[in-house]
Amino acid sequence: MQLIELKKWAYIGIAVIITVVAVVAVGVLLSQNNNNNAEPQQQWVGYANPITSDIGGKYNATLILMARLGDYNSGDIEYTRNNVTIRGYYFSAFEPALQYLKSSTPENSTVLSWWDYGNMIVGYSERNVIATNPSPSLLKSITNTSANVKTDSEEKLQDIAKALATTDPQETISIMKKYNARYIYVANGPLGDEGKANWILTESGIPTDNLSDYWSDGKLMNKAFNTVIYKILHEQDIPGLQPVFRDANNRIYRVTD
Repeated sequence: MQLIELKKWAYIGIAVIITVVAVVAVGVLLSQNNNNNAEPQQQWVGYANPITSDIGGKYNATLILMARLGDYNSGDIEYTRNNVTIRGYYFSAFEPALQYLKSSTPENSTVLSWWDYGNMIVGYSERNVIATNPSPSLLKSITNTSANVKTDSEEKLQDIAKALATTDPQETISIMKKYNARYIYVANGPLGDEGKANWILTESGIPTDNLSDYWSDGKLMNKAFNTVIYKILHEQDIPGLQPVFRDANNRIYRVTD
């Protein structure tokens, strides 16, 4: 029980850090894109007591909601898989995509996504993912520590980042096939992938000296506009990938061959 509790609070700590940084980044991007016409930035409102909601399913999933941002709830998802209780980040803006994956994709499907959506996809949608944890180096860059938290391999996180940050869709598809992934999920809007661009671009292996061609002063630069992740976010045509789900906060594409 103590080990589970330690892991639980470690995951919560990471989620909070990611949330704060992502909100700041998204706020910067919105203010730059909308100049002085931007609406006031929404504020987090914490709940006095966590609100629990049972999802059930084959992993007996439960939502633990701890805060609200505008119309969306934020907290954790807890589920049991292979007799191990797992707890990860949850944000209700992503729920329509999670519902789509659960109801409209084969049960054995694998989804390529950035790691922090992994537990939502596994626990809620009951689909496989490539990673549910950061790599050791990514964890250190997020928390500035080597905390005793479960991590996924450097190779997996680098592959995911390359699949998203590449300008060559065939490289994306090749990486997806390596992991038998047929779907690729990207989050838009509050706490979405655009706010995590710096981490994704860095993890993809782009040389440090070239990162400013993609991301500088909190905003995307010209080279970023040709990446697969940008094209998915902006619903552009991508050879070999077909859009199958979209709403204001979510994008899902599927490999066509």
